[in-house]
Amino acid sequence: MNQKFVIVLCIIFISSLIYSQNTKDTFSLVLIKDNDFLSMYKSSDSTFEEVGKIPYGTTGIKTTWKTVNNENNPWIEIIYNDKKGWVKREYLTRAFGKYGKKEKDKTIDLLINLTKSLQQEDPLSFKELFYSLRGFSVFDTNSKILKTFTYKDINRLWLGITDNKKITSNNNFKKIFADILKILESDFIIEYNHDPAKNKNFPVEITNFEYVLLKCKYDPRLSNITLYIGIEFWNNKPFISSIITAYQ
Repeated sequence: MNQKFVIVLCIIFISSLIYSQNTKDTFSLVLIKDNDFLSMYKSSDSTFEEVGKIPYGTTGIKTTWKTVNNENNPWIEIIYNDKKGWVKREYLTRAFGKYGKKEKDKTIDLLINLTKSLQQEDPLSFKELFYSLRGFSVFDTNSKILKTFTYKDINRLWLGITDNKKITSNNNFKKIFADILKILESDFIIEYNHDPAKNKNFPVEITNFEYVLLKCKYDPRLSNITLYIGIEFWNNKPFISSIITAYQ
């Protein structure tokens, strides 16, 4: 084999490894408010010594992939500022880089399954769309309500968006999900790798998720609604991490 060709192949292989490490094996901080931080501990227990503070908006966090389930609270060991420490897993989201064809196809399937679960009022199928270690967040620009539901809370949310109406005093979740379904059932356009951090009206706690944007193409009655669906990929499977309904 030509020596120059071998060298080129090696460069391409090393570059792909670097790209993979920079995108697929790093995390971003989520669910942390402006001017707040996430504490990093010496061990997987908040009673241990604090070894660092990670400010909101931090990206590119590396991990050792060591995980511990402490009293049903998953912890993960990370490397931040050249220090190792433990943080709660729910505050990290994994970056996966740009959408390829496979990611796009899987995301479309996820949106189809979300549509079906709402149409058929199927709580089990609905719950399977969300990542079990965190659940997901909902933000509505009209009401300015940001609500984060744990995986266990999703059953309670379901009661609020179906006819049972037993969630909380904030029963506008039923309207929010009715609008979500209207967009999903419409002939919508989809944009990938959308960055909601550019919109100052969105809470910083959820802007580090990777988002796709959905907007109705033709129906003027829905032209004022834009959906932002936060997506996480784990083991090559997409999950919904957050939903933002934006009204013009």
